[in-house]
Amino acid sequence: MEIQHTAKDFELTDAIRGYAEEKFGKACSQLDGFSGIRLHLTYEQIGHSNHGDNQGCTAVLFVPNSEPLKAEEATSDLYATIDAAAKDIERQVRRYREKHIERQQRGG
Repeated sequence: MEIQHTAKDFELTDAIRGYAEEKFGKACSQLDGFSGIRLHLTYEQIGHSNHGDNQGCTAVLFVPNSEPLKAEEATSDLYATIDAAAKDIERQVRRYREKHIERQQRGG
């Protein structure tokens, strides 16, 4: 499984990298022949200074013979952000697989 990680404005630790790989690995394992996933993690202050800092996560899953699946999330907790983005990607993978299986059963 090929996962590309990038981090903006903070150091990407092994713990964060491992956590993201674990969460997104579940979605990736459901697809046959996927090309890879790109994760972009950010730490930024969004809005007025009283609203606090947000951790952002953008995940792009490259699926063969299809448009990439993309999820973007931002919360105050990086781990919760990764969870939310992974859940969104898993939902998209499930939907992709259902459509793909239906198409195969119809013979098209």
